[in-house]
Amino acid sequence: MNNKLDYLSFFKLNYKSCILYFICSFILCDYNFVMAIVCFLYGYFVCYLGHCIMHIDLFYLNIHSISHVYHHHNSSLFAYLLNYIIEYLTITNNIVIKYVVKQFGYNYLFINEWIILFLYLIYTTVHNINYSIFKVNDYHVKHHQDESSNIGPDIFDFLCGSKNKETFQHECIDHYIPNIIIAFIIVLSLKFIYFYCCTNQEILCNIFIFLFFVTNIIAVLSCIYIFIMQIDEKINLNKEKIEFKF
Repeated sequence: MNNKLDYLSFFKLNYKSCILYFICSFILCDYNFVMAIVCFLYGYFVCYLGHCIMHIDLFYLNIHSISHVYHHHNSSLFAYLLNYIIEYLTITNNIVIKYVVKQFGYNYLFINEWIILFLYLIYTTVHNINYSIFKVNDYHVKHHQDESSNIGPDIFDFLCGSKNKETFQHECIDHYIPNIIIAFIIVLSLKFIYFYCCTNQEILCNIFIFLFFVTNIIAVLSCIYIFIMQIDEKINLNKEKIEFKF
């Protein structure tokens, strides 16, 4: 099957979700057709690329990768909460980049903060609820079995050649629909509050930046805690081996 037909089969399978995605993006981008598509595709690719980088050895020693890999091997509440934080930092750092660059007179139009927040809420709820709690399918299970495959979202796995061989067909993402609707309502409400109920938008921006860096500190401290735990585990394991020899 050639690429054109495969793209078509993806949209035929997921036309309801795709239409809903576009309508929500269109509204969040102030009814700008082109920007809705550009900002959504950029944000959607950020979700894929951010997750992909977490599993590349070259980038392993950073707070995002350490925490995410810990989540892969642990199912504790701490691991899940930390993964929520890491996904938040990985995706929303684009908002911070846009904010910082804007101070120097530049504006990255393809980074739309409302689309980024919209996609973050979808991504993290799908990952941690749909896949982890409800286990809607085995696409994400295959990612945990082979970290280089099924990075997600599925369309970028297809485009970038990272689909797992055991789930070679396109994923039906209709289970995203409740997540899309709820995320859209939340972000649209935040946008309304920001533009129509807030008397000083700059203060809100500074609060967001402050909370972003506080969240980074929490992530760093969590990584240090993970390192200490892993060192203790290795020390205890070595002790047990020595005692067993004697």
